[in-house]
Amino acid sequence: MIAVKLPWEKLEKIKRPYKFAIFLGTVVVFLAAGFFLIYQPKQQEIQTARDDISALETKISQHRKKARELPAIKERLKAVSMQFEFAKRFLPEKKEVPQLLRAISDNGSQSGLAVTLFQPDPKDQLKDFYAEIGFQMKVEGPYPNIANFLYKIGRMDRIVNVDDLRIGSPTKIEGDMVLSASCSGKTFRFLTEQEQKQVEEAKKAATKRVRPKPKKTEE
Repeated sequence: MIAVKLPWEKLEKIKRPYKFAIFLGTVVVFLAAGFFLIYQPKQQEIQTARDDISALETKISQHRKKARELPAIKERLKAVSMQFEFAKRFLPEKKEVPQLLRAISDNGSQSGLAVTLFQPDPKDQLKDFYAEIGFQMKVEGPYPNIANFLYKIGRMDRIVNVDDLRIGSPTKIEGDMVLSASCSGKTFRFLTEQEQKQVEEAKKAATKRVRPKPKKTEE
């Protein structure tokens, strides 16, 4: 290794102000090198660590908030589950519908009416989570019997709505005034999983149809 011999004799002849300037310049060079090589990278690492800590603290805060809300969410879920179970008493499943329609017709006979027509609509109307099942009905009998039939319909475990009730054509038979009554009605049921998918697909298709087309820019 070749030894470098410093010209100390020449350095001693340099005037003091220049020596001070050289010393100061050397210090500045070392400080600058330390800043760019050591201090600045460390500061960047520290800032990155601070950002990571801040992000983690935000996530922790969000999770703590969710944890505090969890009991309330569980209570709401429990309430919704109870409401759903309660609703199931009034909305039958698809397989129960024929029995329900038969019960409506049987109520007419049990009320002392002659059921001359009971015709369910051929197609159910699908809604968000339930289906409407319409029917047409005609009965004949005394007015008290008709009123008793409507009372029994209102007391059924399932939801049955009677609309457009028309009473007329009074005829006296064996001392009783017999009336002819016609009405339309609706009952309801839960959708099957396949029907729910059909409803969702229909909604998506409708959304695509009404989505406005982008305007063409004039050249």
